[in-house]
Amino acid sequence: MAALALLIWGVELVTLPWVGATPPLRAWPAVDILLDLTNASLYALVAGASLTVLTELNGLPDRHRARELKREGHRYE
Repeated sequence: MAALALLIWGVELVTLPWVGATPPLRAWPAVDILLDLTNASLYALVAGASLTVLTELNGLPDRHRARELKREGHRYE
């Protein structure tokens, strides 16, 4: 989930100033940078937790278990 947070934050820091939605990062106060990083981190945490819950509720194996099942010759859909 940390990688997802960094990906979200990195894309945001590049694309939003590029389209003129925000000023460049160098113009941001430090507290705004921290708040933005916190927002991206919380988003990634909630998205990852939601995916885990939905996967379990649907009875689907997580990706590691899916690999094990595939190696054993099982199929799931």
